[in-house]
This record gives sequence, structure tokens and C-alpha cells, in this order.
Amino acid sequence: MIISEREMEECLLGETGDPHSRLGLHPLGAKKGLVARALDPGADSIRIIDLRDDSSQSLVRLDERGFFEVALPGESKPFPYRFVSRRGGGEHEWEDPYSFLPSVGNDELKGFSEGTDRRPFLKLGSMPRTLNGVEGVSFVVWAPSARSVHLVGDFNSWNSSSLPMRSLGSCGCRELFVPNARVGQKYKFRVLGADGVLREKSDPFAFRCESPPGNASMVCDRELVTDGIAGAALLPSENPREEALSIYEMHLGSWKFHEQENRPLSYLELADCLPSYLLDMGFSHVEFLPPSEYPFGASWGYQVTGFYAPTHRYGSPSEFKVLVDACKDAGIGVIVDWVPAHFPADEFALSRFDGTCLFEHEDPRQGRHAEWDTLIFNYGRAEVRSFLIGSALAWIDRFGISGFRV
Repeated sequence: MIISEREMEECLLGETGDPHSRLGLHPLGAKKGLVARALDPGADSIRIIDLRDDSSQSLVRLDERGFFEVALPGESKPFPYRFVSRRGGGEHEWEDPYSFLPSVGNDELKGFSEGTDRRPFLKLGSMPRTLNGVEGVSFVVWAPSARSVHLVGDFNSWNSSSLPMRSLGSCGCRELFVPNARVGQKYKFRVLGADGVLREKSDPFAFRCESPPGNASMVCDRELVTDGIAGAALLPSENPREEALSIYEMHLGSWKFHEQENRPLSYLELADCLPSYLLDMGFSHVEFLPPSEYPFGASWGYQVTGFYAPTHRYGSPSEFKVLVDACKDAGIGVIVDWVPAHFPADEFALSRFDGTCLFEHEDPRQGRHAEWDTLIFNYGRAEVRSFLIGSALAWIDRFGISGFRV
């Protein structure tokens, strides 16, 4: 056993800020060779495969919770490899998440930390990407005071300890690239807070969310992101300030029900009938009551938990874009209600995200809305300002909306 008991325990509990320095393949120094370590709580045994010649060597189980290690004295420098885990009667070959460099760095997150990054969603959240020729998803979450953060999701069978995330430094973010994770999979962050409380949190930057009671985030295709291009094209007009303005305000879920199925119309069904109705009635714009994700139906969307995600209730994000495009193609501008004033205290969302009042004020006189019992954003915090402004721009970049009602 090369790793110390303390170092292994910190790795198993996720309490090391840099699990990549202990897991994976590392030199032992002084020409002693390499050491390979793997964390797979469900494995009966693990082998490391040398991709140069397909040779393999078994790792030794050091802990029943799935920590494995083997010394490779004949090797002088790291080599391409994969692990093979045996579970029951089957084997599973996998790329090691701890063999990859960070997908984003502390310097790239400086603007988020200073509140000047207007599009932090291009760096934080879940990002499908290819690293070193391997397809997967990188996950980045802001949790500066967390004792540990583990990633859990469909890609690791929701195991609570197999994917500890690394700290990126002073920005307060944690990061992990998960090979072979893919669009559509659900995930959460398992955060051990500064207060010692373990919470499973949805992703504040999620582009798509699961319905309650699961409330997981979902990896979403990022091809919709256009960095402002979608929102740049205004409706045909020489000067929109001189044009007549007539706005139709509506709640997507109660405007019209499906005649046979007694349910609200979907985004796609609304795209078929809403634009012509608005034109017939002489409106220039439509204003949607908050289309962002929210858990409490009776709030009509005014208690938002997913500031970057259209609600799941009527379809997918791409289908919401079909609705927006249909309105704009008919010459109807689309305004959405944007709610940066407060958020609900649901345990799975922004409230006490890392065991501290991260998004909200610590002082309840500033941080809690007495009438609605919701939490108020701490606008004095630079990262919160970046998060909120970014959410507004994401609706423009992704869907090409025309404006906001705040």
C-alpha cells in the first residue's frame, strides 16, 4: 500500500480538493515507477489496460468501499490506459475521469468571480465536449465553502462516492470531466456543506430540468447557444421605438387546453395556433408569464428554481425555441417575464447551496421575503450578479427572445 490511510479516506469522502492528484496514473519519483489508483465502489476487481500493447495488470483492493491500487515499477512515464472493472459475472471497460486535465481554469472563471462575465453559462454547468479524443461531459459548479462535492447521475448509476470533484482554486468552483456521459442523462451535485449537512443539489446553470419530485438537472445539447446571434436579429422595422406596440400577456399553462386530453397545450401545439391568433387579434408582441423552471405549479412560474431552463411542463428546450421562432416568423415579438428578485427555499435548489447563504443574504431581514417566504438574492455578490445577468442573456442567445418584463 503506497497511499496513506488518511489520503485514501480523504479521497473516499471527497474531502480532498484535488482527487486527480491521487486517482489515476502517477509517478512515484526517484525512478521508482508509477502507481495506478481507481475508485469504483461497485467493482469486485479492477485491471489496468496498457493501450500501447493491450497488456493488463490487476489492481489490489485497499478498501471495501472500492479503492484500488497497484505499483508499476517498470514504467518511467504515464501511458495511455483504461480500466476494466469486474462486477459479478461481467466486465466493464471505462475511461478514467481522473486522467484528464481541467476543462476550464481559474483564469477563465475570473470574470465570473468579478461579476463581469455576462455569459458564465459558457463555462459553468454541464458541457458536452470531446477531450483527448474522448467524448463526454464536463461539469462545473460554484460551491466555494463546500467540504466536498460529488457528482451523481445516470452515468454512474447514482453512486454517491465514485465521482468526487476537484477544486479549481480561488474561484470557488469544482470541476470534473466524465467520459461517455451524454446528452439527456440526469445528474445532481451531492454537496457536503460548510455546516456539515449533506444536500443533493440541482445545477444552477442547467439548461434542462427533470420534473418533480426528482428535480434532477439534465445534460442538454449546447448547439442552441449562439453567443448573441439568435437575439441579434430584430423583427423587421426601421425603428422599433416608433412602431405601434400592443402586448398580449399570457400564461402558457392555462391559455388553452387540449380538447381530447384535458391538458395544457405543448410548446409545439402552441406554435401551430398561437401566432395566427395573435395576428388576428392585432397584437405586435406576446408576453409569456415566467417560462423558467419552477416546482410549485400554483406560483405560475414566479418562484423560479431553474433560471436557465424552460419549464419541462410543455416540452423540451428545443420545442420552446420552435414556439418562439413561430411567433417571430409571424412578425410577433416575444417577451418573457424574468424573475431575478427572489427564489424559493426548496432544498434541492439554490438555498444554502454550499452550506452557507451563497446566493441569498445571510441576514433574514435582507434575504427573506416576508410575504412569500422566499429568499432574496444577494446582489452585492459578484458571482450572483454574473449568474443573473447570464440567465437573461441565455434566453436571448438560445431562443432569440425580443425582451423581458422584470
